[in-house]
Amino acid sequence: MTSAPVSGEGSAGGADAGDPGGASLAAIFVVEGDKLAAQSMLFVSAFRRHAGAEIRLIAYLPRAAGAPPPELPDDLLGLYADLGVETRELPQPDGFWDKPYPHGNKIFAAAAPREVEATFFFDTDTILCRDPGLPGLMKPGKISAVPEGVPSWGHDSDRWPRAYDHFGLPVPDTRVTLTRGRRIDYVPYFNAGFLGFWDGAVAGPRLADIWRDTAQEIDRNLRIGQKRPWLDQIALPIACERAGIGYNVLRQNYNYSVSDRPVKDRGDRTIVMHYHELKHGAPWPEFRQAQRHLDAQLPPSARTRLAQRFGEYWCGTPA
Repeated sequence: MTSAPVSGEGSAGGADAGDPGGASLAAIFVVEGDKLAAQSMLFVSAFRRHAGAEIRLIAYLPRAAGAPPPELPDDLLGLYADLGVETRELPQPDGFWDKPYPHGNKIFAAAAPREVEATFFFDTDTILCRDPGLPGLMKPGKISAVPEGVPSWGHDSDRWPRAYDHFGLPVPDTRVTLTRGRRIDYVPYFNAGFLGFWDGAVAGPRLADIWRDTAQEIDRNLRIGQKRPWLDQIALPIACERAGIGYNVLRQNYNYSVSDRPVKDRGDRTIVMHYHELKHGAPWPEFRQAQRHLDAQLPPSARTRLAQRFGEYWCGTPA
């Protein structure tokens, strides 16, 4: 189950002739706790501004077994309603992971049933800076993702061979170019903060289900180090190999991490900014522009209430 080497910097990132651009799409994200709730307002505001109103936008709210229903501020729900954002509870199966793994909520969200042909998952601490052309990023039989910045797991060790061997697979010949530091060629390893994949049976097996099951198997039954916090990123390429799904490798501006990176180094035009924390986004003009756009969509009284509610997590312009 191997393919020719591909380069993270060299792959096209727009619509090509013959792309399945007519597929029904959803963009999904997770909201849990005040920090992600506040970040979600900036995300949905920027998403609708740049990607338009045609793509379904779904917020998943994790709910542990026996826990009360998630609650969000009325002003936040009002913004969601204005922008056509759906909210759906995301059940968290009791005892699914070997030990608690909050990052696993993105896998549960990806695997949740949806009435669309293709889905894009976004970390909630991202914003669109311009139209990403999502329909054109979907390629038959492939996921769409940006390689990780550095080899944070499995470098100079036998971990990748052991992980693939656990599923009866060889390490693939495919190599991707990591996006930071020395930009080395590496085994398929992607930042899961922006991920496009097919839902249903449009292009074979439903990857999200295999991703979930692969992550659980690694977590419970593979004795290997440093699974936390990278379990989702370890399981993703292995799940693709298990499903026979390839990679549409996107340029780094589709998941551009700005932490520890000066503004002058932004290079090509940022499309999806991954800011992680407010302090990392604040120096960037695109981030401040997104804050002003969010402010303009909220009545002054709502901005005041939200800033008081979210405190240090408030993502509008500082009071």
